[in-house]
Amino acid sequence: VGLTLRAAAVDVAPPVYAVIPMKVVAMAGGTPQLAQRGYAYVFEDGWTDLRTILDTVRAVHTWDNEVHMAYLHIGQAVDQLLTDLSKKTGYLMLDMKDANLVGRRLFEIHDTKYEMRAIDFSSDFAAEANLRDEARATSDDCILFVNTLLLLSQIRESRPWFMHVFIHSASKMKTLWETMTREGDSFCKLLDADEDRNQLRSLAIEQAHDHLAEQ
Repeated sequence: VGLTLRAAAVDVAPPVYAVIPMKVVAMAGGTPQLAQRGYAYVFEDGWTDLRTILDTVRAVHTWDNEVHMAYLHIGQAVDQLLTDLSKKTGYLMLDMKDANLVGRRLFEIHDTKYEMRAIDFSSDFAAEANLRDEARATSDDCILFVNTLLLLSQIRESRPWFMHVFIHSASKMKTLWETMTREGDSFCKLLDADEDRNQLRSLAIEQAHDHLAEQ
């Protein structure tokens, strides 16, 4: 609950009007058993999940130039949300996917403009990267890199025809990996070490193949 309310307070999640405790009951041997406890949230109306927004762009916007601008603005809104998640909350969103992002059209300037928010801040899949580290060992750039990587990986796997919408975020992610600091016990320092191990492993496998080929 705390993660969700904090995100809503800084405009990373939609406004929350109510939080309702819930019990999930499952049948075990014909007897109802409490399976888990959770919460239901009453959010502000008018938000649609990103997957539906992408699927309906061509139905909502008539002309080709409007469709192009809508995709551009959706990509920009998602990129801004990812940035806000890292800078305003410091959350690592381990279940980052298009179904957990919601958006709505803005009619203030252009009807192709959108704003985006995130949902599903369950403690099973979301966490403060520096909850127990006042020195903020894991930088905002590292958090932004991880959240962007998870989102783009999911979209590339399930809906690759929409990857063009997020080209700016993909380019930023590449730059972040090349330029961000990796110090101390930061999460991206661990990722960097893991990449080095994978490179060494790949090199060892390649050398083993070469050795076998020579025999």
